[in-house]
This record gives sequence, structure tokens and C-alpha cells, in this order.
Amino acid sequence: MSEDTNQNEKHTLAVRRWACLIHVSALAGAFYPFLPLVGPLLIWLFKRRSDPYIDEQGRSAVNFQLSMCIYYALASIIVGALKLFLVGFLLFWIPGLIRLFQVLLGLVGALRAYDVEHFDYPFSIQFIKAPKVTSTEE
Repeated sequence: MSEDTNQNEKHTLAVRRWACLIHVSALAGAFYPFLPLVGPLLIWLFKRRSDPYIDEQGRSAVNFQLSMCIYYALASIIVGALKLFLVGFLLFWIPGLIRLFQVLLGLVGALRAYDVEHFDYPFSIQFIKAPKVTSTEE
């Protein structure tokens, strides 16, 4: 329990709020194809240098939102193509399920970011990787 308290004290309330806002901002465009990516990307680009925790959470949220946008686009194309063979009408729910998954996991990510708990988004492709730290010790 004391480890959690130390972890929360290490990050100021403002840093925790920005980290949470990165994840929540995806909800602003939840019902438009690529809009959920815009909020997290903009906040991360403007705030990533202010704190390493914001940078980490921003990378995580942007990678997840970009992955979900790609999955949604692919599912929509495949279902649309399968409608030509009348099979797509049975699978019309798949893009909606991906969008629901995107919204719910965005909320989980926001809650975990605010509580300074580690959370890895499932099915997230790591497009933006953490920069490698080089030591300058001689």
C-alpha cells in the first residue's frame, strides 16, 4: 500500500490530470472514424516534454487509438466487401464492437493513468516507441 502512495506522491495532481485527459480526450470523437486519434495526439504533442509520465501515457493512448482506427477501417472495408456476397449483413456489428471496445478501454486507461497504475492496452500496435536512453558515463 505504501508503494502506491509513494507512486501517487511522485506525480503531481496536475500531471495525473493531464495523463488522464489524454485518454479521455479520445471520447470527444468516439463516433467518427479517425477523430478519437486527434485529441490524444494533440495533447501528447504539446505536453510530452513537461513530464515523462505524460509522455508515456500519451504514447500509450496514441498507439492504442491509432491501432483501433486501423482495425475499424479494415473491419468496415471487409464487411462492406462481404455485403456483396450477402455475408456482410451478418457481420455488420463488428465495426461497432471495435468502437465500443475503443471507448471502454479509453475509460479504463484514463482511470488507471489518474491512479498511476500501469496499464497496457490490449491489441495495441506500438507505432511510437519510447526513446532509447543512452548513458554518458565514462
